[in-house]
Order: sequence, then structure tokens, then C-alpha cells
Amino acid sequence: MGYLTLAFLVFVTFFGLCKCKNIYNPITLFFGYWTCLIFLALLHLYNFYGLSTSTFFLLFIGLFSIFLGVFIGGKKRIIIRHNSTNSKYSYKPNIMILINIMILIFVIIRVLVLLQLISSGYSWWNIRLIASGNDGENFSSYWGSSIVYNIYTYIVAPIIYMEAPMLIVMIYNKKYRNKRLVILLLINLGLFSVMTVSRNLMSFLVVYFIVGFFVFNKHKDPMVRNSIKKFKKFIPFIILILIAAIWKISALRNTEEDILETLYIYMVGGLPSLEYRINHYSYSTYTYGLYTLRGFVRPILMVFHLFGFSDPPIYQTVVQIASDCELYVPIGTDVRMNAYATIFYSLFRDGGYVGIIIGSLLFGWLMKISYNCMKRKDDMRSYVIYFLVIQQIFFSMARFYFVFPTRAFSYIWAFILLSYSEKSVKKDR
Repeated sequence: MGYLTLAFLVFVTFFGLCKCKNIYNPITLFFGYWTCLIFLALLHLYNFYGLSTSTFFLLFIGLFSIFLGVFIGGKKRIIIRHNSTNSKYSYKPNIMILINIMILIFVIIRVLVLLQLISSGYSWWNIRLIASGNDGENFSSYWGSSIVYNIYTYIVAPIIYMEAPMLIVMIYNKKYRNKRLVILLLINLGLFSVMTVSRNLMSFLVVYFIVGFFVFNKHKDPMVRNSIKKFKKFIPFIILILIAAIWKISALRNTEEDILETLYIYMVGGLPSLEYRINHYSYSTYTYGLYTLRGFVRPILMVFHLFGFSDPPIYQTVVQIASDCELYVPIGTDVRMNAYATIFYSLFRDGGYVGIIIGSLLFGWLMKISYNCMKRKDDMRSYVIYFLVIQQIFFSMARFYFVFPTRAFSYIWAFILLSYSEKSVKKDR
């Protein structure tokens, strides 16, 4: 079943390449990436456990459903059309600069707190746990209060994650470039990575830089193509800097494992983790989409808390599943992993095989309509949305990022902050 799945992935990857005639289309990106994942999983390197036929069958159902969702998203009659279809949306420079000045103040304060904790004996890994909310005992020592943490969760982090692809678009496409904002974004992105002791943002930037090059290299505007031609000699250097930053953060977190082994674990570990969690964890009910969309649901329930309402029983199951997912499970001989279980795990908990089919169809549809929108509208908002979807594609071996408000709200902020007509913002740039 594993080799049948691999053959299917190879076929669909080349199908997407032939149909779309570019490497950055969602079919080629997603299925080409999963071709690598399944191939690596079949090698059983570093004493990884092999996957059972039933797990490969589950994966095949999910992957085929995503392909079907992409096919549905490509049908013209499915695409919603209205009077504003031809409108191009971007950002107001003055508004974004003001927001980023406030974010800069926030992250500087957090970094100063971080440095105080380091000087008092905390390790970088301890701070990483506290910053991600996984160390309740020391929560107040870093965040101070739940209000500050909620500002980070629903405002600062989502906007930062949204601005990472914005930065790439501004670098590659001069039309959207504002030098003051670019400088602010570079500072904020760097300080944010230090503040959270996280490699995610740097990893996202590597993906955005590479995919962005292919997106803009064949752009219809000759000014953009010329800009790419002048800039491309710096791209390898920039990517090396980002990789060095990822390595440095890993070193601060006391990650001493072999680099290739660590990379293999992060890329493939979610697959045996998926099998183990399905076979060894059971819950009283399906969560019917609440687990996968927890990042959107959680703030709604917080509002109900203000009026004295408690979480419904089904959401308590969601919390339990999320908590269990942070537990380390065996994925090979003397190899354990937490958190990662692929995007199909949350869909399985939402509704079993039916949940996988429906959720995968919707994700495939989202990939395709975001790609079509980017190709058709060619504006800042459509680029940012598609790049956020690409982020999910390349981290689909981990989980759906909609489970986190810090990632889910990036889409919401993109529609709020990138909602200005390009005609109205040209004079501000």
C-alpha cells in the first residue's frame, strides 16, 4: 500500500506540473512534497517504525481527497464571482508602520524580560516552553499576566506571521515596497524569533524566499522581472543567513542531535506518530471540526466565559486531545516525538474517515482557490493568503496550523489590514 501511495503521489505531482506549467502551483508543491515524505518513510532510516497497511490506506484516502478538492476548486462554476473581483487590495503604509512600531515596543519588552530570566538561571529551552504557554508554573515570570499573553496570541504573533510573506512580496515586487516598513519588519521578525526562541518563522522565510522567487521570476510585469534579475544573486546568501539563524536557535535550545537525523525526524516523524496516536489514544466522541479549527473557536468560547458560561463537553474533549498530542510517543527504536502527527490526525479526531475525506476536500479546495486568486488578482492580499497556504503545505507533516490562534488569526488579520484598494494607497507609498 505504501508503494501504491507513492506511485499515486508521483503521478499527481507531474500531472500538476504539466497542467499548470509552473513549479509553485499547489498540486506540484503539495504532492511533490508528500512524495518526498512517503519515500523517506519507506526507507525506515534511524530505526524508525514502519507504517501499517491501515495507516497507508488512511493517508491515501486523505491525499486522494485533497487532489479531488483541488480539482473541484479549479472548476470555474465553483469560484465565487462578484463586482469586486477585479479590485486589487494592499496595505496602508502609515497604518502598518504605526502597528509595527507598537509591535516593536512589545517585543523589545519581552526580549528584555527574556534576558533577565537568562541572567537568573533559566535556560533558553525553559523560556521556549514558557513562551509557548507549555510551562504553567513559570507563566507569570515571562508574560506577567494573561492579558499580555492574549495580546501576543491574538494580535502580535498572528500579525508577525502574516507579515513574513508580506516582507517577501515587498522585496521581490517593488510596487509594494516601503523602505521604512521593510526595515521595521526585518527588526520585528528577528526580535520575535528571539523572543519566542522559535525556529518556525525563520523556516517559513526560507520557504517564502524560494517559492517567491519562482512566483515572481516569470511575472508579467517586466519591472518585477528586472528586479528579480538584480536581486537573485543575493538569494542564496540570504537563505544561508536564515539557515544559520535556525541552527543558532537550535544550539540555544541545546539541540545536539545530528542535523540530518533531526531533519529526518521532523519530516517523517509525524507519520509513525499518527499511527501510534490513532492506535493508542481513544476519546468518547468525535470533535466535528472543533479540533482542527480550534484556533478560531477558542476566542469565541473566551467571550462566553466572560458571561459565566463554561466550555461545552465536546470542547473539553478538544482540550484533552490537544494536551495528549503534546506527549512524547515512540516513533522508532529509542526515538520519541511529540506534537507532530500530520494534518490528517486532527481530521481523524474530528470525524474518523469521514472527517478526513471532508476536511481534505476543503483543504484541497482552499489551496486551489487561493492559487487561482493570486494568479487572477496579482495583489498583495492574494499573495499573502497563498503564501500562508504554502506555509501549511510545507508543514502538513506536522498538523493543521488552524489549531493555533497565533496562525489561524493570520488569515483574519490579512483580510483586515490588507483591505485597502491599491488606488487609494499609491500616494502613501
